[in-house]
Amino acid sequence: KCLEKSGGVIAAIADTHTNENGYFIGIDLGHTTHGEEDFSNLATVIFDHHGLLIGHTIEKGIPRKENLLEIHCITAFKKLAGILTKNNLPPPKSLVIHRDGKLHSTDITSLTNAIRIIWGEITVDIVEIIKSGFPVIAMKNDKGAAITPPSGNSYQDNDHKYSILVTNIQAEEQSAVVSPIIIKHKFGNTAFNKIVDQVYWFTKIYTNNLYNSTRLPATTLKANNIVGTSKKQHKSTYLG
Repeated sequence: KCLEKSGGVIAAIADTHTNENGYFIGIDLGHTTHGEEDFSNLATVIFDHHGLLIGHTIEKGIPRKENLLEIHCITAFKKLAGILTKNNLPPPKSLVIHRDGKLHSTDITSLTNAIRIIWGEITVDIVEIIKSGFPVIAMKNDKGAAITPPSGNSYQDNDHKYSILVTNIQAEEQSAVVSPIIIKHKFGNTAFNKIVDQVYWFTKIYTNNLYNSTRLPATTLKANNIVGTSKKQHKSTYLG
């Protein structure tokens, strides 16, 4: 964590099937769950074509809704555009959006309209990254015995653009049941095997330690980590 926060780079991705004009955006919408407060926070993070974190933004205290509103997407993307300009990076010609959780029926329209307003007509793919509600997944070895699928194994339905992907290695090391993630390619024309490949390698670049990769891709993991709606107060112990 200290290395990442101080600007250190643990790993980069050699090939994400895009070029220097291609970026990855992670999105998460957090909701209040305490008291009578009723608001949401919208977190967006942007990574370059090697999986390096460029920056993030949070829209705080927006009306609590389950869907993404176009006006808030426009505001968030405008700030991400400013981050690219500040870092002397070219505007995107292609974007891959990783949404933490399921998309609402109107989210794709909100996202694509906002992208068009900020960056014009560019190539866009929108992907759901679902971390709960996954089925149990296992495989057999050469002797027919059930084993834990190694990281990188997946069930993939190309016709429906649906995959169950095994990512981190901790379960394999501890002989535990794996907790895969579900990937759904909801919008765009990039080949689905490339979409799955991108998600998998993004789990290898952002970690809470130097040894084990994470279960979730860096895109949605980073967005999830900064979207919190709690209002914590730190009080010195001598104040009682």
